[in-house]
Amino acid sequence: QYHQEGPAEEGPYERYTNLALEKCRVDDVPVGVVLPAPEVSTSSYRVMGLGFIDYYRDGYFVISGPAEVSGVGFDLGAPSPQTLELISFAAEDTAEYAGVGVKQRTLASVVQRQGQPHFRRQLLTAYEGRCAMSEYDAEDALEAAHVEPYSGPQSNTVGNGLLLRADLHDLFDLGLVAVDTSRQALLLSEKLAGTKYEHFEGRRLHLPEGRHLWPQAERLDRHRQLAGL
Repeated sequence: QYHQEGPAEEGPYERYTNLALEKCRVDDVPVGVVLPAPEVSTSSYRVMGLGFIDYYRDGYFVISGPAEVSGVGFDLGAPSPQTLELISFAAEDTAEYAGVGVKQRTLASVVQRQGQPHFRRQLLTAYEGRCAMSEYDAEDALEAAHVEPYSGPQSNTVGNGLLLRADLHDLFDLGLVAVDTSRQALLLSEKLAGTKYEHFEGRRLHLPEGRHLWPQAERLDRHRQLAGL
């Protein structure tokens, strides 16, 4: 349990440090956990690893771990230089709250855009590392898209997800691309007519081999209805 900066009655929205932790909780971004090591010196800390913020209650952020990031597990004990680099980045995520450099700011943006780490890993496995709409296979350009908007950890299921190239993710979220579940084919808004995207009209989705891993039809139908396509 990590007590927020300042009194509990302020809540997690008054100070930048608390806001950053709350944003990491909502976006499922792991944070670095260190504990004082007074047996070494008054300025020494023991690196415990990476953890996810499970919830906030009465001034405390409750963190569980060790977390797994990019397919690599971090256990207790002496961290490698790579672990330290990840911890440094994860603990200071979100450029709007932390004074990070350009490289860290870019990485923070990519992590946030790519979606919750474990949700994205599930989709990468289910879709064999290929975009559901374009079949592009450059992993760094693929993101975990929610069919229905994120409403908490329960919405991070493969049945509510699509693995999409970043630009197609944007178009899907904007309701400019939807799915006809009777054909598992793409529908495009007339706003995309005459653009380089129009060749996607009617294209069949690349779906996981197992039907139980497909996005749920009722969710896709609701998305299509909201998009007006």
